[in-house]
Amino acid sequence: MATYGVTGFWNIFVDRLRYLILPAAILGLVQVASWVRYIRTSLLEVLDQDYVRTAYAKGVPDRKVIIKHALKNAMIPIITIIALDIPYFFGGALIIETVFSWPGMGRLMYQAVISSDYNLAISCLMFLAIITLISNLIADLLYVLVDPRIRMGRKGA
Repeated sequence: MATYGVTGFWNIFVDRLRYLILPAAILGLVQVASWVRYIRTSLLEVLDQDYVRTAYAKGVPDRKVIIKHALKNAMIPIITIIALDIPYFFGGALIIETVFSWPGMGRLMYQAVISSDYNLAISCLMFLAIITLISNLIADLLYVLVDPRIRMGRKGA
C-alpha cells in the first residue's frame, strides 16, 4: 500500500472531486427539478388555507408567513417524495454510470441480470429494499420535526 503525503492525498482528492462534478450535477438536477415542481404545487395548496390568510390579516410579514406557516406545512408531501427518491440515487443511475463509465449499483445490477448471476441481482435488490426502508423511516422521523400535530411514541390509553 502506497503512502501519500498530505499534498499527494489532496491532489488525489481534488482530482476525484473534479470528475465527480458533472455526473453529480446531472443526477442532482433531474431530481431537484421535479422536487421544485412538487414544492411549488404543495405550497400553492397551502397558501390557500385559512390559517395562512389569518396570518396575513394579522399583519405578519410575507416572508415569515411563507417560511413559518406555509412552507412548514407544505413540506410533508415533499419529505415523502424525497425519501422515495433516495434509492434512485443508489440503483437508478444506470444511464449516468454507463455514460461516464463508472462502476456503480445500477450497472452492477444490470450486469448481474445480463450474466444470469441471480444471487448478485437479488443481493442488489435486497440492498435497495433496505435503503428504501431506512429512507422511509427517516422520512417518518422528519414528519415529527416538521408537523407539530404528529407526535412520536404511543398515545395515552
